[in-house]
Amino acid sequence: ILLVDMDAFFAAVAVRENPRLKGKPVAVCWGGGNSAEVSSCTYEARALGVKKGMWLQQARRLCPSLVLAPYNFDA
Repeated sequence: ILLVDMDAFFAAVAVRENPRLKGKPVAVCWGGGNSAEVSSCTYEARALGVKKGMWLQQARRLCPSLVLAPYNFDA
């Protein structure tokens, strides 16, 4: 049995592309305004209550140190 956590996939790609993000709460979302939606987040962000599908404004309240990363479809 193989389990792939696709909820964290884009966040894992962002960390792979920028190793300085390792160990930090990272969220991938389209845009950075308060109406943006979290598409993917690292386990560090999840531990602080951030989840995919959450509005960015709510995610930032839960995790003020949240680092935003753009999608990287080419990776």
